[in-house]
Amino acid sequence: MRAASAVLTSCDYDDPHYVIETGDLRLNPSQESKDERVAYSVAARRNSIRFANGFKLPLPAIVFETDKRGNPLVDRLVLGNSARLGASIRASINADLGSIGLGVGKVFSNLLRLPSTDIRGGWNFDVGLLGSRGILLGAELDLQVAKRFRMATTFDVIPDQGEDKGLVRVDESDRGLVRTWIHARGRYEIAPEEWIDIVGSLQSDPGVQSEFFESRYLAYEQKDTYLHWRKASGTNYWSATAKVVVEDRTDTEELPTAGAYVGRVRVGEAFGHALYWTGTTDAGWLRRLEGDPRWYAPYADGLGERETLRIASDQRIEAPLALGKWGMRATPYLQASARAWDQGVDPDEAPGRAALLAGVDLSTTLWKRSPRGAIHTITPSIGVRTAAVSTATDAEPVHFDATEDPLDGETLQLGLRTRWSSPVSRERFDFDARYERRTGQEQADPQSDTLPLAVLSEYLTWFGGVPVGLSHDGRYDLDDNKSVYGRTLLGFEPTPSLGFELSYAHGRDEDFVPLFEAVGAGMRWRWTTKWEMQLQQTVSLLDDAGLGNEFVLRRIGHDFIAEFEVAYRAGEGSSFGINLLPRLSWRRSRLGLLDQWLGLYH
Repeated sequence: MRAASAVLTSCDYDDPHYVIETGDLRLNPSQESKDERVAYSVAARRNSIRFANGFKLPLPAIVFETDKRGNPLVDRLVLGNSARLGASIRASINADLGSIGLGVGKVFSNLLRLPSTDIRGGWNFDVGLLGSRGILLGAELDLQVAKRFRMATTFDVIPDQGEDKGLVRVDESDRGLVRTWIHARGRYEIAPEEWIDIVGSLQSDPGVQSEFFESRYLAYEQKDTYLHWRKASGTNYWSATAKVVVEDRTDTEELPTAGAYVGRVRVGEAFGHALYWTGTTDAGWLRRLEGDPRWYAPYADGLGERETLRIASDQRIEAPLALGKWGMRATPYLQASARAWDQGVDPDEAPGRAALLAGVDLSTTLWKRSPRGAIHTITPSIGVRTAAVSTATDAEPVHFDATEDPLDGETLQLGLRTRWSSPVSRERFDFDARYERRTGQEQADPQSDTLPLAVLSEYLTWFGGVPVGLSHDGRYDLDDNKSVYGRTLLGFEPTPSLGFELSYAHGRDEDFVPLFEAVGAGMRWRWTTKWEMQLQQTVSLLDDAGLGNEFVLRRIGHDFIAEFEVAYRAGEGSSFGINLLPRLSWRRSRLGLLDQWLGLYH
């Protein structure tokens, strides 16, 4: 499309505060776009801005280029100055696949026997000039072939001789000049219920992610390299994994492992009740590796690097039945479990365990609906299990995961969940508690005999028209009557444009020695539709010291979001930043509880 002498405005008023007069406006549709929607490259030349009072100023040409997928060529610009990176500027640039991207796509299309005529994707280049660290360069190739294969591969590199100040700090003498991080995630769909996932990550030293990509690191630390196949058919499921450790870190390799799960299948009848079978069998070669102790803690059992061939199987027959009162349902079951290892704590011995377990799970759901439509449900549950017959060799296995837990002894599980919600007042209350206790296990670690009580509760209500949210997540040791971990949040909004959130968190180790204890406060104020500011502060109660604070001033424009940020973090120092983000790709950062719960109503 093309227009001459067009008048444009993004002002919502009938009599706009300003208009943009453009002599030559062109919109060119992209060749392809996401979600099958048409995207455009926009160019406007011979422009001027005219205000309501008649005042007029010339404007430079506006060219908003996009790639073939409709992504803007420059979709992010960040300016800042921090104690960790110094004065910096970073930008993200999109580009089409080009000959190199198409060449890579054809390699995968030939390898997977997919049509080479349906290759889509593009490049994203991340360029950063970090004043005290160097030039950070990143290239991501997002590739899709015939809608059955997709992979995103990213390579980041920076020549850096600066001092690390992030969450993981590697001394300059323990790393090279060039720091790199390569990571990829891909999926090949063989059929709707069968696919192969490929994941890889390789970093030059343990501090690359946390130092230069902290937000990604906090959301999810990408460290694994594996190939995973899965297939489902009804309630049955098969899988296989080959996982290797390509870095010098503490982890377990799977070389490979495979498993099969059979969902609930009716196999007969006893005393007028249907019998159902569920089963799972897993086998694999496992190898423990220990990394550099400066960055990765060794295994707590002190056995170091070990390996074993392991097979584990659990086969259960159960008979669910209704008790005819209060909606109670009981599920008695018999379960045959077996474990075998080719090596144990003593490499010359082969541990083995087997047990016939008998148990019953009892639960019900009680509910009531009020005349105004509020619904209240209560779901108590209890599970009891004992080893009717068990046997085990004197040899003890090396611990890899929960499969090595003993099979003998008794287990008691208690649970309570209650929910209340009102569609009229929009109030809600959720409470979920779980408790598990294991006793009589001869080979168990005494510290694992009692597991803590886990509680998660959430409450949303209104006081005088003010929404108030409360959340608590806790772990408790009932034997010592102490809290192991706790996190409590309180949020409220006196007005729709002003919100507050208070927090308290603590954690203790196995000896109940405090690891951390902190309080926090946050506030966000939207005083107009275009301007808002946000404040965050966290203080440690253990040493009465500030852990960090943050101030963000945000300008919400018609096209771009501008953020001005000033922050301080203990151990790093002060920082300042300016972010320019397209509004189309911007997502508002949540203050906490009420942003999440009230998002449907705002």
